[in-house]
Amino acid sequence: MKLLILGGTRFVGRHITEEALRHGHDVTLFNRGRIAPHGFPDVRLIRGDRRVDVSGLALGRWDCAIDVSGYLPGEVCASAEMLRGHAQHYVFISSVSVYPDSVEPGADENSPLLELPLGIDDSHPLAYGGCKANCERVLQDIWSDAWLSIIRPTIAVGPHDPTDRFTYWVRRISQGGRLVVPLQLHRPVQLIDARDLAHFVLDVVEQRFLGTFNACGPDARLHMGGLLEHIAHVVGAGLEPVHVEEHVLAARDVYLPFTVRDDRSVVLFQVSNRRARDAGLRLRPLGDSVSATLEWDRQRGQPPMVAGIHPDLESEILAGL
Repeated sequence: MKLLILGGTRFVGRHITEEALRHGHDVTLFNRGRIAPHGFPDVRLIRGDRRVDVSGLALGRWDCAIDVSGYLPGEVCASAEMLRGHAQHYVFISSVSVYPDSVEPGADENSPLLELPLGIDDSHPLAYGGCKANCERVLQDIWSDAWLSIIRPTIAVGPHDPTDRFTYWVRRISQGGRLVVPLQLHRPVQLIDARDLAHFVLDVVEQRFLGTFNACGPDARLHMGGLLEHIAHVVGAGLEPVHVEEHVLAARDVYLPFTVRDDRSVVLFQVSNRRARDAGLRLRPLGDSVSATLEWDRQRGQPPMVAGIHPDLESEILAGL
């Protein structure tokens, strides 16, 4: 198949590109060429900035366009309209953040979506999910009579993750010693290995599964405490948790990855994946994600984390308890 990937070089997009190439597809990337510009030297690259000019999307015809980099409705609208007549099938990578606080745990794909309040900026808690929801609405309007698939993943983890949310816990626990952890370890957690997400995206593409899918894992119920214990077991480190109340962390402007600060996050970590599983979503053991993430982090030289607590600050907090 001839596939166009909007993005395709950073994290989830990188894994999708790699998976598509493994399947023998003819892949074209559309991006600015700024992230890993030489990562796929044998893949055709159409340089373009979807925020400014998407005319390059008219330079070919594809069996499917996979939109990994769409966040703002206006940009998605421009890309989707340009690709009408140039792609047969449009796959949009959305997010479970499109669901509002009011949905019940176990929300499925038919649950209502967020309505983005007027006048909010990018820092608002609803901005990301609200924009993704509006992107979905735009695509439904433009591709209502054509092939459209929407995939809503939960937090993606694994090698090449630029957010360090999962990597923080893997590295920190592997280092051993006393560890600052949130007080409420019973809160639920959902995640998906980016490689499993990529496999599922290619299933959707190759088998032309239409509609919307929550791409979430793991299958067994997982809570924050269980996640930390599992990581400790896989990396072979003793877990010495020191429970710190959220207001203490908030006073230091500390947010621990995967921890829950409000009821909204509780809802978004209890989304149903039944439809995706019925369509063939396969989830690897959590230990595989832990091991692969630790290996990748060590290979890249374990640079300073962009998530979690700086070691000096963690030591200061622990000393004050």
